Amino acid sequence: MLVEKAKANNTSLTETIKADAKWLADQEFEKEKKIKAIEAEIKKTPIWLENVETKSKTLNIPLIEMIRIDAEYIYNTNNNPE
Repeated sequence: MLVEKAKANNTSLTETIKADAKWLADQEFEKEKKIKAIEAEIKKTPIWLENVETKSKTLNIPLIEMIRIDAEYIYNTNNNPE
């Protein structure tokens, strides 16, 4: 697949691999930024934080982990419509 892509783009295989790796890293960076923004929103919204806190106690999960789990869930729900 990458060989064909390199040929189609008239680039070397190494250049194609580097470009794909950079694209993937950029995607992950943007995803992480958005998840961090959701985490911050959870932390600054009292009712939301209270609900996540209740969930963390019920599931016996540290609050910070529960915030992360919820933020990832929201991100994935909003970015993977089916």
